[in-house]
Amino acid sequence: MSKITVKRFLNKKIKPIAVYDDLMHLGYPLYYSITYNRKTQYLKSLTGAIMTEKAFEILQKTEKPFNYETNYLKGISEVKLINELEYIKNAVSFIVNENKKDNILDDDFIPKLKSYFNSLDTSLFYIGWLKYNWNITHKNDLKKGKTYTAKEILNIKIKHSSDEERMKKLYKAFKMPYFEIEQLYYSFNRDKNLLHSIEIVENILSTDLKQYFYLDTLKLWYVIDLVIKYHNTNNEGKALKIDFILNNDINKYISLNENFKYPLLENEIFEICKILILKNILFLLLS
Repeated sequence: MSKITVKRFLNKKIKPIAVYDDLMHLGYPLYYSITYNRKTQYLKSLTGAIMTEKAFEILQKTEKPFNYETNYLKGISEVKLINELEYIKNAVSFIVNENKKDNILDDDFIPKLKSYFNSLDTSLFYIGWLKYNWNITHKNDLKKGKTYTAKEILNIKIKHSSDEERMKKLYKAFKMPYFEIEQLYYSFNRDKNLLHSIEIVENILSTDLKQYFYLDTLKLWYVIDLVIKYHNTNNEGKALKIDFILNNDINKYISLNENFKYPLLENEIFEICKILILKNILFLLLS
C-alpha cells in the first residue's frame, strides 16, 4: 500500500483575517494536505481554526494549540485541534484500507472523510431510530477478547429472536396494533436517547412505559447508552463516530454495565455492539 501523508498548513492563498478583534496580528485558516498514491486532497480544519503564523509554529513544535492567537470559526465537528491531525490520519487509513481506494481525488472522498467526525451520539441515535421493532440474536457469534476487522463483522450473519407474542397480547385492543406500536415509538424526540425520554414520562406519570416497547429495541438503546457513556468519558468530552469505529472495545462496555446494571446479558451486549458496528461501517462504506 502507498504511504499516506497528512500535513498541516496555513492557507495563505487567501487574504489574512483578524483572529480576534483586539489582536494586532492577523491569521489564516488551518488546512490539511492529504497525499496518497502521489495524489493530494485538501481539507479545511474541521474545527474552523484560524491562527497567526506564531500560533501555527507553536502547534507544529508542541502539538498543542496556542489559544491566545487561535480562534475557531464555524467548526463542523466536536473534534479538538490537539487531536485532529491524528484523527484524520486514522480515518484516511481506514477509508483506503476498507475501500481499497487507489484514487482519493474522487468527488466523494472529502464528504466521506468528514462523516467520520460526526458526533457519536448523533450517529448511534440515527441507528436506534431506524425502526421500532429491533430483533437481536441471543446467540453469541463473537468471541470475547478477540479483535475483529470490519470485513469479519460484515461477514457475520445476524440471527433474530422474537417478542411478537407478548406485544400482540399487549396491543390486542387495537385494530392495527403494529401501527400503534410504531406511532408510540416515533412520538418521541429522535434527537434524544429513547430511554431518557421514557424515563421522563415514567417519572411524571408513575407508570411502566417500557412494557409497551419491544424488549430487544430497549436493549439496543441500553447498549447505545453504554457506548456513548464510555467514549464520552474516555475522550473527556463529546465523542466522535470515529472513536467508536476505530476504538470499539466490547469488553469495556460490558464492564461499564456492571455499574449501571442495565438488564443485559454479556452475549446480548456483544450481539448489539456487532449490529451497531456493522451499521456504522456500512453507512460509511456506502456513503
